[in-house]
Amino acid sequence: MAYLSHDIMTPFSLIIAPANDLLREKGLPEDKMEKVKIISKNASFLSDIFSSMLDLKRVEKIEAEIREDTIELVSFCGIIVNAFDYLAQSKNISLEFTTETDKINVLVDTVKVERIFYNLLSNALKYTPNNGMVHVSLAIKNNESFVLKIVDNGMGIDKRNLVKVCDKFYQVKSSNNENTGGLGLGLYIVRKFVDILGGELIIDSELGKGTSINVCLPLKCAEKMIETDDKRDSVEFPSILLVEDNNELLSYLKKKLSAFFQVTTATNGVEALEFVRKEYPEIVISDIMMPEMDGLELCRTIKSTPLSSDIFVVLLSAKTSTEDELHGYKAGADFYMKKPFDSDILIKQILNVYHTRQQRKKQIINDLLSSSNQGNGNFISKDEFLGKAIKVVERHIMDENFKIEEFASEMNVSKTVLHRKFKSILGETPNTFIRNFRLFKAANLLKTGDLTVAEIAFLTGFSQSHYFIKCFKELFHDTPKNYRKQHKSV
Repeated sequence: MAYLSHDIMTPFSLIIAPANDLLREKGLPEDKMEKVKIISKNASFLSDIFSSMLDLKRVEKIEAEIREDTIELVSFCGIIVNAFDYLAQSKNISLEFTTETDKINVLVDTVKVERIFYNLLSNALKYTPNNGMVHVSLAIKNNESFVLKIVDNGMGIDKRNLVKVCDKFYQVKSSNNENTGGLGLGLYIVRKFVDILGGELIIDSELGKGTSINVCLPLKCAEKMIETDDKRDSVEFPSILLVEDNNELLSYLKKKLSAFFQVTTATNGVEALEFVRKEYPEIVISDIMMPEMDGLELCRTIKSTPLSSDIFVVLLSAKTSTEDELHGYKAGADFYMKKPFDSDILIKQILNVYHTRQQRKKQIINDLLSSSNQGNGNFISKDEFLGKAIKVVERHIMDENFKIEEFASEMNVSKTVLHRKFKSILGETPNTFIRNFRLFKAANLLKTGDLTVAEIAFLTGFSQSHYFIKCFKELFHDTPKNYRKQHKSV
């Protein structure tokens, strides 16, 4: 489904982007402007429908599993609100985001919270007329929950229909009793995700005056984002290397992308490749036609080098390409976009694919550390880098003082590359990987042997039993003693 999403959403972007460029042009004849509006509106409509279908599959087919990550909540919400700036500006809607706290680290299911927020914001902007207002706020309630509130002054909902708005396929009627479009899945999906997360959804609305929606979700505070050795924030923006030989376009794109990503620039493929080998960015966006080394060769080199092969590569071209040429450009690349393109669409596409890749990373680590993969206490990975990392950590499994510097040295990479490589493959830091690896080794010893908890803690690199028990309980949601009782091999 992820690949299907990629293949369908890309053509949508390639329809919407030039249409939006035309809409922004001055002097376009009125009859042509109307046709372009029809193209843009219906392409966006189909894109939204497909997104809703994907969400419906998540809700009803993928089960109610919760996958939590540590994030900085204010930044997380701010990024989502910022993604709607362009849509709000196109309708001259005042879109504001306020918060009662500057920064708070929490554990949340980022995919579900993002989709809740996205659907509610999309609805608010959809049903708010030109020159209207949408206000988003974030508040902490009694240190037990956080509340996302979205208020608009749009068309509103008849109070008699409030009990129905979260029903599957229910469609809000306009003032002239016509359907307003869509599949009627947005609020149904929101309610399902809120229920799964153990939260509360409160909708208040008045016909002709607007709607207020409160999403109240359990607050799980995180003391810190990552282990102190990494000195990085796990909610840090994805790192992008932008490669373009046109300085004016390079400056423009850097400014646009910097709201969502950490951006470094290069003006040719040789310079870019040198940076890739030293710093290992998560994403590379490159023009194809460049001096010294073109984008196609840069992409092939990145993808054919084991250490950098999983970097997400986007290629940009000003040429009109046939299907065969396009296939050539995409050889090894993850994403292709033709100039001129809409930078907002480019950002949205990269963020969507980035979040999809983040979820795949979670599955990789789950598969890697699953009991079915352990065998006789041995962990196996098809990935060359992970396979080497596993061997290094196993050699130091009893060394509580095993540091990231030593880990990076034995992997023959810098600390920066080690960190970014783990974030790229697994979505977690090297320290988290080491700790979880120790704990899964400990779990295996609990299931297969008769050593005491203190002995197992020592053998897996924990000098203090109470800290071992605390970490074990956080990962397995049970004490080592109870875990042994339930999983002990006969």
